[in-house]
Amino acid sequence: MTSANMFTMEPEDTIPMLQQYYFPPYITLINRYSQQPDKDWAVRKRTLKQYLLEFVLDGVTDIILTDETIRVRTGDLFLIRPNQTHTNQGVPSNGYSCISVVFHFGQTMFPLDQVLTPSTHLGSYRNHPVEKLLHQLLQHYRKPDGYHQMICQHMLLSVLIQVSETQGLRKASPPRSNTRLEHVRQYIMEHYRENLSLDDLETASRLSRNYLIQQFKQAFGLTPKQYLNWVRVQKAKELAITTSLTIGEIAERVGYADVHTFGRMFKKQTGTSLSMFCSTLVYDS
Repeated sequence: MTSANMFTMEPEDTIPMLQQYYFPPYITLINRYSQQPDKDWAVRKRTLKQYLLEFVLDGVTDIILTDETIRVRTGDLFLIRPNQTHTNQGVPSNGYSCISVVFHFGQTMFPLDQVLTPSTHLGSYRNHPVEKLLHQLLQHYRKPDGYHQMICQHMLLSVLIQVSETQGLRKASPPRSNTRLEHVRQYIMEHYRENLSLDDLETASRLSRNYLIQQFKQAFGLTPKQYLNWVRVQKAKELAITTSLTIGEIAERVGYADVHTFGRMFKKQTGTSLSMFCSTLVYDS
């Protein structure tokens, strides 16, 4: 079908053909949240079906994930992804206030983790333009009309773009060591179906094992093994949603000969089984 023919189509009929285009994020909620230092508090084992972007205005809290605990402080920005079980645990004698943005992309499989590093902690943005954008985003969200809704979508995308640029994912000429690390990341993306080992990654990168692990985590927020598991989980979710493959077939497609080993890995990474993920998956539109 030519682009000229698409001009005459109904808008909803064009969506399946727009493979390289995505749509502004749907913002479910933006609010400012506070806890006093003299109060013990926690939000325990919460699993959202949407993205949660949170900027720490003041104070300290611990973000507890399946396999790590991250302490975030004033100025830090973190992202909880859909179906990622987490606990937000207050730190004794410390208050906490933040701006929270809950959003999603509807039924569009937007590749946000190609734009941002897959780590939960995105970095510190105190006195950074991102901080100003988030304050403005909150102000515009409180004015419910089409103009301000459009501004909110624009600002949220601007935040994500600026974070991506700060993380260096769009730099044209990275240092040589970073080029090797990016090569390792791409190697994992291309070979996640195989029985990858650290020996394979050492050979691909020509870096020593300890240096590779240290530098990879510093660059991407995860060790090579954690990143491999993350890729396999994302690919398994994609196959579960877009194909009629069995769980055993999906496990094989993402590099696991044994479906039980795959199941344990998936549940450890996401807090739920793949079958439960599929049965409870709901999109807001």
